[in-house]
Amino acid sequence: MVRAQITRSARWRRKRRPGFAGLAKSTDRRVKKRATPLVDKLSEIRSAIGVSIFGKAEKADGDVAALTRKQYDDLKKKIDAIEDAAYADALYDVATELVDFCYQEVRELLELDTGFDVVPTWAIDEMRSHADEIAGLVAERDRKTLSLELERALTDGLSAKDTAAALRSAFVAGVTAYDEDGKAVRTTPASSWFDMVARTELQRASNLGQMALYRKAQIETVRWQAAEPCDECADFDDETYALDDVPQGGPPIHPNCRCVLVPVDDDLGDFGGTDDDRAAARRGNSPASDEE
Repeated sequence: MVRAQITRSARWRRKRRPGFAGLAKSTDRRVKKRATPLVDKLSEIRSAIGVSIFGKAEKADGDVAALTRKQYDDLKKKIDAIEDAAYADALYDVATELVDFCYQEVRELLELDTGFDVVPTWAIDEMRSHADEIAGLVAERDRKTLSLELERALTDGLSAKDTAAALRSAFVAGVTAYDEDGKAVRTTPASSWFDMVARTELQRASNLGQMALYRKAQIETVRWQAAEPCDECADFDDETYALDDVPQGGPPIHPNCRCVLVPVDDDLGDFGGTDDDRAAARRGNSPASDEE
């Protein structure tokens, strides 16, 4: 297979390109910038879901009679109708932008010749899969939480008013996780959960874009680079790996992971820097002349 072709005359354009030293931190900045509007969108979707469920129940606030079977069935239908499509679309739209942006950024950093203009389809498909998975998780947890509350209301003979209050309280509390036996183990405030999802999935999108370029350009070896190594990533930070043998498939490896992968010196082809530049590139850092 033809190795990645990098223009022989290519030199680091120092004023415009800082090299790979700041790739983790610059990626983190982009993720933070896009995470806030994404969190707002996810919160809007959740609010709309709440209105669709609680609207009718609120009309019965003055009713002290026990929840009827018809009222139960109406609420259950609304709960079962919670869909993940809106969440998935919101995640996918923003994530796809980052996949493309980061693919093109690394393409420019390596100054690759033409032939690497379009992000590979598999990277976009993989991002869609992650978005669908996360969205399905949120919707399923909400359906389960509200269904359990509704069953309890019927069993305990709660009124329509108290049932609405119980459902609303459970929903507003956040996103609940369950163990294998179906027992609730923790509930995270929705805003915090969406913030974690946004940052993690957008970081994944950034890395997918970078990895897509590496694979298409047939780069074989990469270095793990952390913006600020945490305990979980410290063992991987600054280590080099074959691209197909990166631990855990590469970052993010935990919620809010901020690591990236950068190509090592042997895969920089006809990179035209000095020996010092090449040594710095091996470490994933910008050329020594940039630091002067």
